[in-house]
Amino acid sequence: MVFHLVLCRLRPEITPAEIESLMRQTRTQLLKVPEVKTIRCGQRIGEGDWDFFVSLEFESMEKLGLFSANPITRRHRDEMLLPNVEQHSSHDFELEPGKDPRHS
Repeated sequence: MVFHLVLCRLRPEITPAEIESLMRQTRTQLLKVPEVKTIRCGQRIGEGDWDFFVSLEFESMEKLGLFSANPITRRHRDEMLLPNVEQHSSHDFELEPGKDPRHS
């Protein structure tokens, strides 16, 4: 099982209403991609470096690759996420103890 985490620093002009819309649209659009097992997104509470996150779970690295190449994913990234983000950082984690991530 693979956990994919994207941390985002939003542009300063983004309003709370726009963040709410981004959260709704992220869930709605990315759940249409068949490889996604679960999705969560949220906004920061209090002070910190990252304002917004998206986390997704996949059965394997192969499924994550298919997700990344999917036109829905690309459109969401290019039209919704990137126009609202100053900086982002992506991280992948293996969720099954003892499993070699190369074989996920």
